[in-house]
Amino acid sequence: MYADETKLIVTATVAAVLVALVVSGCGGGAGPAALGGGTVTGYIQHIVTGQGIGGMVVTIGGRQGTSTTPNGAFVVTGIAAGLQNVTVTATPELIPAGPIPPVLVSASQAYAMPAPILVAYREHDPPAHP
Repeated sequence: MYADETKLIVTATVAAVLVALVVSGCGGGAGPAALGGGTVTGYIQHIVTGQGIGGMVVTIGGRQGTSTTPNGAFVVTGIAAGLQNVTVTATPELIPAGPIPPVLVSASQAYAMPAPILVAYREHDPPAHP
């Protein structure tokens, strides 16, 4: 009887682990952002001066990063894999100087944006040219 009880406990434990793995793989777990999501780094610069702009917030694929550093650097982590939109929350005076291209994020990989995101003063700076 003791061997049968042990076998039953082991079988129940294995079944519980398998169910947990299946559920977490079907959206019941932490999700792609927490399980090896990608990281994107980049800079925000003023279109005319080239100076980095601090205090801006970059969101990629719905994941919000911290405010940019004084030199305009940003990092967004835990981004789901795939082609993700990039948005910048600027101050009332500053706006993106043109369209921001989406980024292709790979799970558990770091990606550095190839060019800075340019911002401009709402009423004084010329628009960016693609």
